[in-house]
Amino acid sequence: MAGFVYILCFSAPLSGKRARHYIGWASKHPTKRIEAHASGTAGAVFTTEAHRQGITFQVGNIWPDKTKDDERRLKRQRNHRRYCGICRLDAVARVMPQPKRKPANGVYTPVNDDDIEDYPF
Repeated sequence: MAGFVYILCFSAPLSGKRARHYIGWASKHPTKRIEAHASGTAGAVFTTEAHRQGITFQVGNIWPDKTKDDERRLKRQRNHRRYCGICRLDAVARVMPQPKRKPANGVYTPVNDDDIEDYPF
């Protein structure tokens, strides 16, 4: 059954943990499921504990037409930050050479998406 795989990017790791990402699956569009994660009522231990500790999150990515097996495969791969749109943009910003001064036209060149590795699907 196809649904949606999503990744949540937390503002801080849980106390005593290093993980800052949660990967989940929803059979229908994940808006309600993500709202349940935000309120701490989704039933997932990780997001419930994050809510209890006051840690917020943003949606890092949503992939449509994915199965529960796709979610499991992504979870098994570890290093979830490489699939998080938020962390990927941060990483590109860190490695991009920063201009010493503002360009004459006042516009910086946007990041080239070809420099970012492909998603796993």
